[in-house]
Amino acid sequence: VLAGPISTVLYHQSALAPLVRFLSPLTVLFALHQVEAGMIAGLGLQRRSLTGAILSGCIQLGLTACLAPLPAWRIFGAALAMMASHLFSVLWDGAVLLLALKAHTAPAG
Repeated sequence: VLAGPISTVLYHQSALAPLVRFLSPLTVLFALHQVEAGMIAGLGLQRRSLTGAILSGCIQLGLTACLAPLPAWRIFGAALAMMASHLFSVLWDGAVLLLALKAHTAPAG
């Protein structure tokens, strides 16, 4: 809804509206990742999260290298790679938190 005004006011490029609209789901992933990162830091599990961040970076690099050169994808390929990378990161950190919860609540014995 706001892709047109955002691209015009912030970037003075109304042609960016489709890209801004395409990237809008990233805001949810960014918000989730911030909450997860705070919880992981509080639990002292940053190393496990770092592994996911490195893998996420590799995913983004690989997908960008594959999709961005394609004429049909170009900048949207890079945007898709970024979304896939952040989705992986959110899922990885969620798994780290779930495993920590299971380890904490596991019955002793």
